[in-house]
Amino acid sequence: MTPLALLAAALLAGFAVQRGNVCTLAVVRDLLLRRDPARLLALLHAQAWCAGLLAASHLLFGGAAPAAAFAADAAVLGGGVLLGLGAVVNGACVLGTLARLGQRQWAWLATLPGLLVGALCFRLVPAALAPARTGGEPPLLALAWPVAAAFAAYVLLFSPRALRRSAGFGAAVRGPWPPLAAATALAVAAVLGAAAGGPWSCTGALAALADGRTSAAAAAALPSLALLGGALLSGALAARPTAPAAGRATPRDCFVGGALMGLGGRLAGGSFDGLLLLGQPLLLPSAWLAMATAMATMAAGLLLAAARGRRG
Repeated sequence: MTPLALLAAALLAGFAVQRGNVCTLAVVRDLLLRRDPARLLALLHAQAWCAGLLAASHLLFGGAAPAAAFAADAAVLGGGVLLGLGAVVNGACVLGTLARLGQRQWAWLATLPGLLVGALCFRLVPAALAPARTGGEPPLLALAWPVAAAFAAYVLLFSPRALRRSAGFGAAVRGPWPPLAAATALAVAAVLGAAAGGPWSCTGALAALADGRTSAAAAAALPSLALLGGALLSGALAARPTAPAAGRATPRDCFVGGALMGLGGRLAGGSFDGLLLLGQPLLLPSAWLAMATAMATMAAGLLLAAARGRRG
């Protein structure tokens, strides 16, 4: 994969995230408070696409797994708690933050330095409490043939219905995207970015910078800008807002939430983007534990906030 393909993948991911308002916190909020499973189904759809594309890529090209495996231990559990708590404080997960920046909700710019500070705080974590890498192969790769076959069947069944619902190029450029359409585009972009040799996300670039890996951080800087550029372009072309209003979020909330997510991502072995789009589709136990813990923490935080609102 060429650097141009990496930039194109990042640009597409940013556009899709903003246009579809992809956010894990929104998934939990819709399911818990509105009893609406549409965003959860879209997220599972994206993960199915990622799993199928990763399996097909492994069969066709081989190569190393695009995400590291970690032991599903207390460090990952604690990282999941911090990820979920950080998303609640921030008002959005990392992907949701990108969607809001695309809508020019500039309070969420403070999330980015917060992520860096959180990643830097990981240096203070004793080695005994850090996540432990495992040398095992991701379980998905051992199941590559059946997963690729199931994915092909899924695409054949899904694509005709999706094409019949298409509203045309103009509507796709100017209007909001259905959650399934945004999820599909994000999944394709994530796998292309991984095949191009990322990290291509903002979290990957900030983690490399915090570790002092300046060459890796510099390599990820341009794709990260393309990711943000895709979100900004999506917001500029939209006929109407496609992300929720900023509400009561403040730069302080965003900075603190970003710091919690930055540290949580290092403990969990990946941030929301990597866990959702690579770790879980690869069937890594640590990724599933981290995301289950993060989503449970979000649910608890949202319920607590709702209860306080009713009392207020």
